[in-house]
Amino acid sequence: INSLKRSKVADVGATPGVTKVAQEISLDKHVKLLDCPGIVFAKDETDTAVVLRNCVKLEQVEDPVTPVAEIVRRVDRDKLMVLYATPA
Repeated sequence: INSLKRSKVADVGATPGVTKVAQEISLDKHVKLLDCPGIVFAKDETDTAVVLRNCVKLEQVEDPVTPVAEIVRRVDRDKLMVLYATPA
């Protein structure tokens, strides 16, 4: 948000819960951005989906294996091997 506005207009952070209240930010005369707290969860959303959407602080993740397994399932194996410099 701050990058788009090119000034500090919103508190930001890498963990959930930084945004406390909804705020409307005008980027220009035609574009407004709504920054609001909270996440709307689907009824059937799994714990893994919530973790992968960064809706949970890492300290609160009880099972890190399941989300990692989901990432490995979704990402091309060769790309992961190159990224982490693992042997074939």
